[in-house]
Amino acid sequence: MQGYERTRGVNIEKLMAKLYLYFLPFQMFTPFIFLNSLFVGLGKRASFLFLLMVIFVSFLSIRGLTYRNDKSGKLFNHFIFMYIVGDITSLVMAAVLFSELGTIGGENTFNGVIPKICFTFAYMVFMYYNQELFRQLSKEEIGTIFDRIVTICICIGFLQIFVILFGGPFSQIYDIINLAFEAWSLDRITFTGRIALLTTEPASGAGFLGVVVAPYLFSKYIANKFKFIDSIKLLLIIIVLYFTKSTTGYSLLSLDFLLFGFIILRTREINTAKKTLVIFLMIIAFAIFGITVVANEVLFGHITSVFDKLFNLDNTSSMSRKVGLYVNWGIFQRFPLFGVGNGNQGFFYREFFPKEAFSSIWAVERYNEAAYTLMDGGVFFGAFLSGYGIIGFGLLIAFIRKSIIIMKNNKRIYGYLYYFYIISGVALVVNGLSSTLVGDYSMWFIVSLPLAIRYWKSDGLVPKTN
Repeated sequence: MQGYERTRGVNIEKLMAKLYLYFLPFQMFTPFIFLNSLFVGLGKRASFLFLLMVIFVSFLSIRGLTYRNDKSGKLFNHFIFMYIVGDITSLVMAAVLFSELGTIGGENTFNGVIPKICFTFAYMVFMYYNQELFRQLSKEEIGTIFDRIVTICICIGFLQIFVILFGGPFSQIYDIINLAFEAWSLDRITFTGRIALLTTEPASGAGFLGVVVAPYLFSKYIANKFKFIDSIKLLLIIIVLYFTKSTTGYSLLSLDFLLFGFIILRTREINTAKKTLVIFLMIIAFAIFGITVVANEVLFGHITSVFDKLFNLDNTSSMSRKVGLYVNWGIFQRFPLFGVGNGNQGFFYREFFPKEAFSSIWAVERYNEAAYTLMDGGVFFGAFLSGYGIIGFGLLIAFIRKSIIIMKNNKRIYGYLYYFYIISGVALVVNGLSSTLVGDYSMWFIVSLPLAIRYWKSDGLVPKTN
């Protein structure tokens, strides 16, 4: 494998790249919590820490990154162009609607869009830095790190499970660990009986398992890199995901299984014995899921229907997604071409609030709050559509199409990461229909994978050029 020249700067950059990946499961981190109010809640997120890091490293590595007129370069340029257009149209719509909409809680239309423009800058920086990451690390090195990430998730998940089941020393250990993180607190774990890994809520932790961890293990099997220990890890991950009691997580895992089975059955290189084993593993997985449901009944003395919140109008997470989709769709119908400007959806929150949501106590509170607080678009893809309109969403579809073409045309070079991209990419889209994805920098690692082809064409690292 052809590598980089051994200089002190390159070693530091490689160390940073590895650290960047190792922190994918750690959504919350406290060193910059004193900046939390200044940066609208981002100061306590791990992604904020790494935003500062990647800006610094990007400046150090800018000479090593060259912009050739290849497909990956054009794809990166398309991404930048997409968000610049979105930022410009948001500012234009803010100016157009400034006098008409007035203020909510002292916030005008420019106050609404400017924080979102800051977010798009962060997205561009992450995408830029990920090119440096792919220049520093091979797909084998990334796989090694991901194996350890799976283990980290299992350890954190079972520690939180033991807190629920046994308390005592496990609670004390978790309390000490959580000093470094502003994550799901010990009180919330014991009160709700739900775990969230090191994220803000169970849905976020479950989302990471369903978008990153499970797709990675499935992709290893498809690419013949699956070991016996990986089957154990998969079963343990399913148990961890169950204890999040998140319908988002259950839906994503089910989707992962379906995509995994579909790819397996369509892959001619995989023999009948392995296909049979997949069916057997799926049966075992769902059996374990059923056992955990029964165990929950025995341990807590009642049957917990983890899916009943889909039909429960008082469930806050389900209702917030439903309201978000209604509001964003109503705004899009009013401003179909350029959208209303991402961040200004709150000016129309009460106007497009769904009538059936008034039966929810939580929803009524949010409706009243929207009279004096500027809400945002909530769910990622809904906010993208209402914020940037057909123009922005069309550019997003074109970006996704170009990305898939690059991955398909270089399937052999990407290996297991090709299957990871397909499974996690679909899961990410589904998750983006119900989640904001703010602060989730693992999303940008997945999205940026097509950019790696520039450096992996020889199944290794491209040597540094002066």
